[in-house]
Amino acid sequence: MEALGTRLMREREQRKLTLEDISRSTKIRIQYLIAIEHECFDQLPGGVISKGFIRAYARELAMDDQQAIADYLAATKAEQPMLDSQQRPEPPIRDYKKLNPATQVSWVAFAVALLTLAFGFAMLGFYKRASQSQNELSTKFSKQFTGEKRESAQSSTAESAQDGINTGADSVAGNASVPTPPPSLGKFYVRIRAHEDAWLSINVDGKRIMYDMIIAAAEKTVEGRNLIVMRAGNVGALDFSFNGQNLPKLGAYDEAKTLTFDPTGLQHPAPRILPTTTASVEQ
Repeated sequence: MEALGTRLMREREQRKLTLEDISRSTKIRIQYLIAIEHECFDQLPGGVISKGFIRAYARELAMDDQQAIADYLAATKAEQPMLDSQQRPEPPIRDYKKLNPATQVSWVAFAVALLTLAFGFAMLGFYKRASQSQNELSTKFSKQFTGEKRESAQSSTAESAQDGINTGADSVAGNASVPTPPPSLGKFYVRIRAHEDAWLSINVDGKRIMYDMIIAAAEKTVEGRNLIVMRAGNVGALDFSFNGQNLPKLGAYDEAKTLTFDPTGLQHPAPRILPTTTASVEQ
């Protein structure tokens, strides 16, 4: 039977499509498409992501995606040679029988100590690499959001100044009023689907539940009662729906944007209010 990658390449060329065309329609990077066509499956991310790439590529060419997945699984299993059980050397049982019980106990204790030491070094290295990776990701994510924090602080200062002026004017007129927040309307949920890798920070009702990358072809559903605030580093690569209703594109690729949802839906940012000068107030 013809290899999966060869069939995909032939079908693509018969339709006179380039790898760039397939990449634009499926949102799969060209380097992964090349790896699929040349059967270099070890260069794919692996797991459900690789299966998603195979399925999307086959559907784009109107091929049987289930058969493509089955051929992919068969090809990846064939790349992992299995050792025949008959070729495995038998343990030297006779040598163990020659040892006295005291010697056997000492060797067992030594083996346990050695395994424990090796496990400890492995865990230490793992936590060290994880910590370094987390620090790098946090630094990158913080730099990406620095601009928004600065802008948010300026906006808050301006709004505070305007609130002070309005409060003073209302006190003089004897008609001061205090706005009340809208009541909670019950649970609501927001679903996110990624076309490409993107950074995502999610806060639900004042509690952070995510500060990580969402990979291509992945989906995530977030449920809240009062407020869901999301910060996306590549908002153009994400599709959003509110309570099952799809929303239009909320930004461009490589654009960082903050999205706020409450029980009524997506909240658009309020217009920025500039503080009134002293001279204007006196007039």
